[in-house]
Amino acid sequence: ILSHTSTSTTTLFRMIAKFYKNLPEPLKLKLTVDNTKAMGFENDSLYTVGTAGEGEIGRGDTPQLFHASEAASYDNTDALETGIFQAVADVEGTEIFIESTAKGIGNMFHRYTLNALEKQGNFRAFFLPWYIHADNTHKDPPKLELTSEEQDLQAEYSLTTGQIYWRRMKTAQFGSPWKFKQEFPSTLHEAFQTSGVSFLDAELVHRARKSKALDPHMPLILGVDQ
Repeated sequence: ILSHTSTSTTTLFRMIAKFYKNLPEPLKLKLTVDNTKAMGFENDSLYTVGTAGEGEIGRGDTPQLFHASEAASYDNTDALETGIFQAVADVEGTEIFIESTAKGIGNMFHRYTLNALEKQGNFRAFFLPWYIHADNTHKDPPKLELTSEEQDLQAEYSLTTGQIYWRRMKTAQFGSPWKFKQEFPSTLHEAFQTSGVSFLDAELVHRARKSKALDPHMPLILGVDQ
């Protein structure tokens, strides 16, 4: 597992160590390596963590499963793509998982996502909207008078009042609607917005693309900026 900061690396390793500690005894493999960054087992398997800032990490290794966590925040992406990304052989039984908060466009994670959407390469895109998570709701919301935007969102994504209230409180906490959309996007395109200021609102564009109200025989008008 590769994380974006040394603090996250330590946290991830502690999670796995806790998981191993609480396994039922019949499922516990004997440890042959046990330090702050690696756990080795009697079947010759090895679990390790690293930080993306160490660009040469992974060279010389032969990992079968590689998880790139918060990849949009990585430094030294050129070294990583020619290093650890190439260390995972393209054979049966190996997998690379790249997950992240989007954090704008133009970074490595954005490029991999676009390639996956266009079916270029071996990766497949998988997006999880905020509202499918069971914790992202308020179990006892007050009686709400929904704004027109909230009414549209409720209709668009079949949101409950509890989810709408959770979204409202979280947006107030961030102090900015676009920060909520970055951290808790409803759509893949919304996830990659770079700020809350644009000529055309991303949510309106998304709804227009899904709209079936237009007459298919009407002329299409295309605007191009050079």
